[in-house]
Amino acid sequence: MSGAIQKLLNEANRLGFLVTREALGEFLLEVARLDPTKVTLVGTGEEQGFYFRSAGLNHERTRHHIESIYSTLKAELRTTL
Repeated sequence: MSGAIQKLLNEANRLGFLVTREALGEFLLEVARLDPTKVTLVGTGEEQGFYFRSAGLNHERTRHHIESIYSTLKAELRTTL
């Protein structure tokens, strides 16, 4: 899941989708607040990213974040067409 979230974050940055990036950040912040040891930064410079071992969120919270990220991304994509 870390790789997919990182890829979405990279693409949101590349496309200038600030709201999608914020939704992704909220997901990561909630995971980090729940257990800071689960989220670590890896790499350096342009290659810096993050890794989380387990979201640690219950299924309902994880679903909430995924749906939020998805709907935000769709809305931002519609504005670029």
